[in-house]
Amino acid sequence: MIGLSLLSQKGGVGKTTVALNLSFAFAKRGLRTLVVDADPQGAIGLSLRGKTTRDARGLSAFALEGATLDDVLVSTREPNLSLLPAGRVGGKEVDILYSQLSSDDVLPRLLGEAASHFDLALVDAPAGLVGPSIAAARATGNVLIPVQAEPLSLRTMPALLERVGSLREQGHDIRIAGVLLTMTSFRQDTALAVLEEAWALYRELVLETHVPRDNLFAKASAEGVPIGLLTRRAPPVAAVFDRVAAELEERLGILQGEDQGESLALVD
Repeated sequence: MIGLSLLSQKGGVGKTTVALNLSFAFAKRGLRTLVVDADPQGAIGLSLRGKTTRDARGLSAFALEGATLDDVLVSTREPNLSLLPAGRVGGKEVDILYSQLSSDDVLPRLLGEAASHFDLALVDAPAGLVGPSIAAARATGNVLIPVQAEPLSLRTMPALLERVGSLREQGHDIRIAGVLLTMTSFRQDTALAVLEEAWALYRELVLETHVPRDNLFAKASAEGVPIGLLTRRAPPVAAVFDRVAAELEERLGILQGEDQGESLALVD
C-alpha cells in the first residue's frame, strides 16, 4: 500500500477539498482508497453530508480507545473508497488526540492495519508544520502540497520544503510527490503571476494539472459531497481530479504491469 499526506503551511488553500475529491478520483480509477482525517478539528467530517460521518467513532477511537481499523471505517457510495473521520472528540480530548497523532505510533499502526485492505491511503493533515502533520509525512513517506494561487501561499513554500529537507537529514525517507496549484485563474493578474512564479521556482515539483477557481467547488462543499457526486452526471470540472490522480499514479509508482503496457485497439 502507498501512503500520501497532504500538507500545507497555511490554511485555506483547499487541502481538504483536494483530499476528498482526489481520493474519490483514485477510487473511481480502481484503487482501493482510504482517506484519513488526521486533523482533530475534523475537516473531512465537516465537509461531508450524512449523520454516519458526524457520529463515527473514527480516528479518535482508534488512537485513544484501542479500536481496530475495521471497527471505525466508514464505507461510501463508491465501493473502492472508505473514510476514517477524526471522530467524536470532546474538548478535553483534543489535546490528548493531538499528542497521540504527533507520535510515531498511531499513524504507522493505522497504515499497517490498512495495508491488507487498501492500495492507497491519503492522510489529510492539519494545516501548518505541526506535530500531526510532521508525523503524517513520516508515516506515509510521500507528500502532496496544495498551494493556492495567491502570493502568501506561495511564500510559505520555502519553510515547508526546508522542514521536509530537515526530516530527510534526520533519516526519514520522505519525498514530495508534487505541488498542486489550487484556486487558479488565468483571468486574474495576481493569480497568473503566482502560477508563473511557481512554475519558475519549482518546475520539477509542480503538477501539470491545476485546480481552477470554480463556484461548483463551493456548491459541492455546501452540499457536503465530492464534486463528482454533485449532479447525476459529473460536471466537467470534476475531471480535473482524474487528471491529478493520473499524474500522481505515475509519480508514486502505482502504474504497474498492464497499466504500462501497449495501447489497445479501438476495433478488432
